[in-house]
Amino acid sequence: MRWIFFNFQGITELSTQKEGEIESKILDMKDIHWKILSLMGDKYENIYL
Repeated sequence: MRWIFFNFQGITELSTQKEGEIESKILDMKDIHWKILSLMGDKYENIYL
């Protein structure tokens, strides 16, 4: 678990407001991050979608 938490440290969330709506994007996600999330299940994967 320590390696997983360490690996996700570089992930950032960018929130912008456009025409009254808040848009959120996840930055710096790589294939290894998506693979880890898919192994953890939909609950965790949906956090980053």
